[in-house]
Amino acid sequence: QLHTSESSRKFQVNLQLINHPGKFLDNPNAVTVEVYNCASETNDCSLCLGRTDLGHLCTWSESSASCRLKSESLPVQSTCPAPEIWKIEPVNGPLHGGTLLTILGRNLGSRYSDIADKVRIGDVPCTPIADRYLVSQEIVCVTRASAREMSDWVILDINGGGHSKEKYSFMVPKIYSMYPSLGPKAGGTKITISGNQLDIGGNVHVLFDDILECRDLVRTENTIRCTVPAMSFLPYTNVTVCVQFERNSCLDQKFTFQYKENPVIKNMEPRSSHMSGGRIITLTGERFSLVQDVMIKFKNHNGGQLNCTVISDTVITCPSPTAPNTTMEKINMSVSFYINGVYDLSNEELGDDPSEKGSFNSKFSLEYQPNPIFYPSQREKLIKHHVGEPLTLVIHKEHDDLGLREDEYQVKVGHTPCDLIVFNDKVIHCTINGSLDSSERYQPVTVQVGKYNQTITMLHLAGIDTSIIVSVIICSILLLLSVVALFVFCTKSRRAERYWQKTLVQMEEMESQIRDEIRRGFAELQTDMTDLTKELNRSQGIPFLEYKHFVTRTFFPKCSSLYEDRYTVPMQNFNSQLKIPVPETHPLLSPDWRVPESCRSNMEEGIVTLSTLLSNRHFLVTFIHAMEMQKDFAVRDRCNLASLLTIALHGKLEYYTSIMKDLLVDLIDSSAPKNPKLMLRRTESVVEKMLTNWMSICMYSCLRETVGEPFFLLLCAIKQQINKGSIDAITGKARYTLNEEWLLRENIEAKPMNLNVSFQGCGMDSLSVRALDTDTISQCKEKILEAFCKNLPFSQWPQVEDVDLGKCHRTVHTELSPAVLSV
Repeated sequence: QLHTSESSRKFQVNLQLINHPGKFLDNPNAVTVEVYNCASETNDCSLCLGRTDLGHLCTWSESSASCRLKSESLPVQSTCPAPEIWKIEPVNGPLHGGTLLTILGRNLGSRYSDIADKVRIGDVPCTPIADRYLVSQEIVCVTRASAREMSDWVILDINGGGHSKEKYSFMVPKIYSMYPSLGPKAGGTKITISGNQLDIGGNVHVLFDDILECRDLVRTENTIRCTVPAMSFLPYTNVTVCVQFERNSCLDQKFTFQYKENPVIKNMEPRSSHMSGGRIITLTGERFSLVQDVMIKFKNHNGGQLNCTVISDTVITCPSPTAPNTTMEKINMSVSFYINGVYDLSNEELGDDPSEKGSFNSKFSLEYQPNPIFYPSQREKLIKHHVGEPLTLVIHKEHDDLGLREDEYQVKVGHTPCDLIVFNDKVIHCTINGSLDSSERYQPVTVQVGKYNQTITMLHLAGIDTSIIVSVIICSILLLLSVVALFVFCTKSRRAERYWQKTLVQMEEMESQIRDEIRRGFAELQTDMTDLTKELNRSQGIPFLEYKHFVTRTFFPKCSSLYEDRYTVPMQNFNSQLKIPVPETHPLLSPDWRVPESCRSNMEEGIVTLSTLLSNRHFLVTFIHAMEMQKDFAVRDRCNLASLLTIALHGKLEYYTSIMKDLLVDLIDSSAPKNPKLMLRRTESVVEKMLTNWMSICMYSCLRETVGEPFFLLLCAIKQQINKGSIDAITGKARYTLNEEWLLRENIEAKPMNLNVSFQGCGMDSLSVRALDTDTISQCKEKILEAFCKNLPFSQWPQVEDVDLGKCHRTVHTELSPAVLSV
């Protein structure tokens, strides 16, 4: 079997009889068989149907969008989808037509006959070129003339038709001027033609007298630039220049170009150069005004190509090229000159290679000699010079045959040029009258001739009597500093004396005020403390908690009855709170053991067993460590466990203390390597809570018998002193406070006032409550509650939000809202 993955392939085959293996027929003409693959290189319907002209039995399958071999199961499709035009090039052209328009796309016909007369631009036909047609992919047609300027779609009228995405425009180009209008007969002059719409179409030609064509043409929308051809066979000098688009007739506007005699180079001076090159060579001759660019080049040698400068109609200057071989003592190199890029052979001798076109050559040559050698007068490597003094350099030069002129030398110190004052072939004197750049202490002295640079020595910039200058500067600075210091000292002395006198007066006034305030405050404090002591003696005394309540609230601060309910449940019956004690909710304080009778015996047996286990030191330590190793054993659970163990071992305090010591040793061993500074700062372990409980138990008697009463009186005294001055209800800052950070800086005068207050439902007579005229309603409520409830625990006080304050005028009652700032 023969098969191929290509679109089509031919194979040479041998013929043999069927059912007669080994018997081949003669095949002198080498019979070939064409094998084709319909799916290969066939991406659209037009390419597929176009293969029928090659004898390929292919048809397009719309369902699979592929080209397949004809079969009875596939329907034969004779038409393709509408053509798709992706791109046209160019997008504009001249009005007279003739532009080769390239159309790229898909389904652009299956054969040339399909599109022969089906391409148009609007109403203007475009004739396809059969040789340039690529089935389904590309059409190249020639535009015909249009009657007017227009822009329209490129349309292909096959299979329902299709048009381009961009429009094609017929335009009329216009030209206005040409510059320059004259040049040498040898050609090479670059001219510029200006106009509008000069970039339309595919081809444009600039013709000289309808015969010669301008070469190297480059165009934009407004200009055409090209190189004028040589006039070697025209008998006259004035020729007509016209612009031709798409091989149509020339544009109406034409110009005249005048051919002049070629420029001539008559002499070259000097005819020698140093190896590094860069020496200025002066060319003299005629008609250099026709020259646009000049170039010097070694003849028959690559490299050494440099641009020259036209000075006038008779003078051109060129830098000498660098010698190709700088190791030789002397070398002669023939040089040629290219004028306007043209090299003329008219002056060449017979036998020269005429492969290079055009030359202006007067058979000139340059003699290359070694680079000049310079050195300082004493051949010193370092010259010392004082800044600010004029500088004169003496430079010696070894003898040579270059014949350098004065203007060919350049002497520099760093970046500063040195002016030549004496010059001959052996010695050079130069001077610098200005100041040198002192930013660099060492600067090179260089001599430049053309491209050759030689650093002959280094110049060291030294100061002028540096020690004297430094001494004068230091003395001046010290004197100035002394004067300034004396002036500042006198000024500050007078200012300090005045400030001291003023401060003494202020201190005396402050002492007087403080003595008065202390005298009044001491008297008031004695009175208040006497009243407070009498009041405590009349009541139950210092409100100490009983031992069981102290232990419960210390060990289980979250389980006290009113500590949580006070801030979550509003006051329902204040009278009941004043008279009826609220029962505690913690199970340890419950008088009855609420256990069903059926379970009591088991419960008692379990408690006895647990008590026995807790008395086992090893079990208790292991139990605590095991509980703390549990990841879900939170800090609150650890504190509760420690408090329960403290209650359970309360009667065995010595045993409890020994267990606590062992646990503390384990805690120190585990925390010391990690972060010992944080140990015992937070109660996060069982032993830390046990230590806290142990200290609370041991300190209870000291608090009740020794420390509690003075501390309570100190607290009451501080509170009374603070309440005598203004307190900011928002920030909490007070006029009379012990903490400087919470001091109320504003001097707000507060006047005391006595309020006769009766508390409804309290069962007490009206009391006189002392308040300030700067107190808010909430602050007044707090002082009233403190006066009425001072003999009750704070946890049983009603909240400020649950109490209303009203002002009574005989029979009229007015409720005050918190928006009122004073009573």
